[in-house]
Amino acid sequence: MEKRSNLQEEKQQLITRWQQSGLSQAAFCRRESIPFAGFYYWQKKLCKPQKKIPGKFLKIIPSDSLTSGIFAEVVLPTGSRITFHKAVSLKELKQLTG
Repeated sequence: MEKRSNLQEEKQQLITRWQQSGLSQAAFCRRESIPFAGFYYWQKKLCKPQKKIPGKFLKIIPSDSLTSGIFAEVVLPTGSRITFHKAVSLKELKQLTG
């Protein structure tokens, strides 16, 4: 089990170096003389994207636009905020929130 942990740690360090290099995956693999397919496998395995939280509601805070200059503010489940200074369509709001 320790070998597996060391291997994952080694691959994670390699992925971190790639991220800091600013190179594409293919260019990084050429520079490091490592097989692209193996690097791609480990990158996908160790850097799983965050899953969307299904069924969560967004908190929309209406505001008095005459005094604050803000029409509304959307607070995402992650805590990020989107501030609107004018009305937006539902289509635009869906594009912003994914």
